[in-house]
Amino acid sequence: MTSQPSSVPSTDINTSAAPGGLGVHEWACVAQHLLAQQFARINQDREGFDDGEGYCVGRALQEDDVDADLLSARERDGARAVLNLMLSCRTLYNELPWALPKWYLAHLVRTDMLGQRHTCYVSGAWLDTFQWEEEEPQQEEQEEEGGEENDGGKDSDNRREDDKGTKGSTGDPLACDGACGLADPRAATHSISAPPSRNSSSSSMHAWLEDRFLVHSWLGATWVSTCQFLAFSPRTPKFMQAFGRYGRITFRGLSTADIFLWTDGTAQLPRPQHGDENGDGNGDGQLGEGDNGLGDCGTPANNGDERTEEEPLQTFRHKNPAMRPALFMAQAGVEDQASLNEVMRRIETLQEQHKCTCDRLFLCTHGPLDHVRVRDARHVHIECADDAVIDSVELHNVVELHWHLAADQRYLRGTLDNVRKVKVFGDEEQSISDINALANVSDVTLMRLDNVSAGPLAHARRVVLYQVELASGAVCLQDVDHLELHRCQGIDSDFTCNARAFKLDGGMQLNIKLPHATRVHLSNTDTTHLDLGFEALDVLALHRCDQLQTLPAFGRVDVLSLSFVTGLDAALLRSLNGRVRTLIINAAHDPTFDLSLLENVSADVRVEVAADGCNIRRPLPACVQAVNVDTLSAQHVPDVAVASRLQVAFETAHNKLAQPTMALLCNHEHVQMYGCAMEGQVHGVGQLGLCGCEGAVSVQGADFVKVDEGALTLTLADVRRARLIAIEHVRVPSTSNVTTCVLDGCQIEDWSGFAGVRRLIVNACVFDNVDTLPLTAAPFTFQMRGECKTITTNKVWPEFTVIFQEGDDADDVRRELNESAVDDEEGDVHDGEEEEEGNGEGRLVYVDDDDERVEE
Repeated sequence: MTSQPSSVPSTDINTSAAPGGLGVHEWACVAQHLLAQQFARINQDREGFDDGEGYCVGRALQEDDVDADLLSARERDGARAVLNLMLSCRTLYNELPWALPKWYLAHLVRTDMLGQRHTCYVSGAWLDTFQWEEEEPQQEEQEEEGGEENDGGKDSDNRREDDKGTKGSTGDPLACDGACGLADPRAATHSISAPPSRNSSSSSMHAWLEDRFLVHSWLGATWVSTCQFLAFSPRTPKFMQAFGRYGRITFRGLSTADIFLWTDGTAQLPRPQHGDENGDGNGDGQLGEGDNGLGDCGTPANNGDERTEEEPLQTFRHKNPAMRPALFMAQAGVEDQASLNEVMRRIETLQEQHKCTCDRLFLCTHGPLDHVRVRDARHVHIECADDAVIDSVELHNVVELHWHLAADQRYLRGTLDNVRKVKVFGDEEQSISDINALANVSDVTLMRLDNVSAGPLAHARRVVLYQVELASGAVCLQDVDHLELHRCQGIDSDFTCNARAFKLDGGMQLNIKLPHATRVHLSNTDTTHLDLGFEALDVLALHRCDQLQTLPAFGRVDVLSLSFVTGLDAALLRSLNGRVRTLIINAAHDPTFDLSLLENVSADVRVEVAADGCNIRRPLPACVQAVNVDTLSAQHVPDVAVASRLQVAFETAHNKLAQPTMALLCNHEHVQMYGCAMEGQVHGVGQLGLCGCEGAVSVQGADFVKVDEGALTLTLADVRRARLIAIEHVRVPSTSNVTTCVLDGCQIEDWSGFAGVRRLIVNACVFDNVDTLPLTAAPFTFQMRGECKTITTNKVWPEFTVIFQEGDDADDVRRELNESAVDDEEGDVHDGEEEEEGNGEGRLVYVDDDDERVEE
């Protein structure tokens, strides 16, 4: 049972007022259970050993892109479920977040940061919006009149514009299909736990906003350093103390204005625009693959350094006590040694004077440097221009270093003290003669380097080499515990390795002895002999090892993965019974292999097989639990007979799959179709992928449906999630009970078929209007993002989210949406500055989350 963290506010947690007769701590356990499987799967993907032909053991037949979509969606669904639970009643709204572990939702959304799958939800603004308590119209008029007298009518006009359409515009914080893993502060609404009303005092309003700001910080939101709520709002000592325990900040460029705000409390920042006094800037975002470092995607850089001659920067000075976050990230470009020294001085100020933890540091160097010194940082990324040679590096207490070498770099010198992991990326045929700086690192990865003497890596625990030419052979690496050699040159022809995990991809004719290995993977090699000294193996994977005529001798193995079938006869298969737990056979390109041989495998062995469809003439044995069918012609499709609840992938060449053949696709865990002409119904499928298919398909009862290109007429019923990609003319006549539907790069002419969708997302699509948008059922969420344009007039649609609630006028909503399109030459509409509703209080909520941006 989770206990209240010691660093949360001291308010007592009410354990008896939560719904269902459970206390808050019990509901916290429920919330953690919602995410337990997602966390387990993320860790498996990050740490898994690739033991198959391009796939991992246990998920042999799942397409990478489909799996990536599902993983990302499930992560967001888990976060959404937790936050929806938080919004279910006043007690959980106030107390559930503090019963969860600190930063519990910080690592749900995957982003490619520092060359690895780290996660970071970044926001440049904060305004936790909500449904105002309904007030009498006369009272509102009196307030507006008073505002005109006191403020010249400016604030009054703002309120009229901001309040338009507010009634009924509530929804869960992750209604935008994840909202980057945490609630978009501007889109979050809450009507159960009543916040301060409009006529509440400003102090109570600010206290409530501070509390919700800290809630999001505790859950793991990372704020840009120029967040206006922090820059312009007076801060209470209690707020500052709490933020110092769990606040997360990212610096985009370490400007003077940035660093002053966090060291001496004095900020020289852009004056907040009319209507943005509460920090409602624009540009919540997620770090994506296109970013070179840390920062907010789509957020204007309010760092005091960018301005135009036409629009001089208006600034003012605001004195606040110095803030300190618990954790910060930083990105900076340096031209020379002096600029690097200044950057590091500022970082050390935060570390030493304010005791802040540096989570990630991204340095982009544009010129030669004598020395790079970094201390006490978890992840360091150095990217060098072609001539930006670094003479020496000095790193202390760093978890991981990623170093993209300059083209002219010829050595790695310096001191790496208590650095756990290093990845060095070179260019093709880049010669590195000296890597002595890596001598004390336990985990080393080298890519695309020539003439490397691997002696300094002899005492490493894990060594991974990609396209590396070894100057003195691999003998010095024979005692490394985990060794991977991918398309490397200079390996000794007789190679003995004492590693427990060994992987060889490509290579010369070798005789390999692995006396202690328990995980072995050989692929695309000319290995002639493999000697395994360990009786019990975890994994043995042999793929395209044409010179290896027979299986090496072994005692027992948990997973045996093979892609050669020479000598794989009935006697050999019977000999595997009792010694193999999972058998993976890839015979997709060998039409001579007879799958009936699998009848010699006992039913207690799990068998996954990839084979030509023409070889499957009758139901497969009970031991086969996953099959990939490669059908080469139409006549072979009816011959495919597989048991239900399998993972099935059909690869066809424009074959006609008509009833009753379509029944073969039903009731399987995973079905992937390529280039098929289909007519009929598919039901009971866990994951369905249709790529380049045509015809008409009705899908019922699927967990995930992905349609990529093609010309399908698609009907969806009882589908949890659907995604349509690059379809020229979307034809969806009807939908029923579809939780989420995403349209990516599609042309949409009729929306009426999406009446059965609860959450509809369009990304980079083209359409002229939303006249037929089905606003009949509530609640209904409609999100528009990316470069959406009109078809005929080439106007640009802004990015926004609409949450349609019962009582809203559908015609008014459609009219507002149709009027929101603007001419392309009028400017970038994705900054959220072109509409008054951009502050999140109106019906149109402009957001910049990267929820469904195509990254895979």
